[in-house]
Amino acid sequence: MPPELRNLKESNEFLNLLLDNINSAVLIADENLQIHQFNNSFLNLFDTAAECTLETGFGEASGCVQAILENKPCGETSQCADCILRRSLVHNLIDNAPVHKQSLNRVSYINGEPLTKHLRFSTRSIMFQGQPLRTAVTGYRVKQTGPLLPV
Repeated sequence: MPPELRNLKESNEFLNLLLDNINSAVLIADENLQIHQFNNSFLNLFDTAAECTLETGFGEASGCVQAILENKPCGETSQCADCILRRSLVHNLIDNAPVHKQSLNRVSYINGEPLTKHLRFSTRSIMFQGQPLRTAVTGYRVKQTGPLLPV
């Protein structure tokens, strides 16, 4: 028997299935910019995310080159102030205004190799059970880079 279509939006199973089968990487972060959830596309984009526990920073989950080279968590490296994704999430947190289609070019370690990722992302606030959450949705393309020089 086919599912009642009006019941789909009430189904956690259906919403999780939908989230895990879209081509855009989605992450959900709290007001401290700690990631609490991400989908399969995020895992495909950043293989280091599979090794991370939830409630970790974006830099750790994405294999950010600065977090790795400086051995510091996301938000504490010398380049975090210049990270457009971090600035967009903070702007979203302070002004509660969505950020649309921003470009981000960054180097991440994937399978131990540095890759330059060219991302286009949007962020927005959502409320869930009275708690503000931040979402970032990305479309992406990836190209291989050469070896990195130490900073």
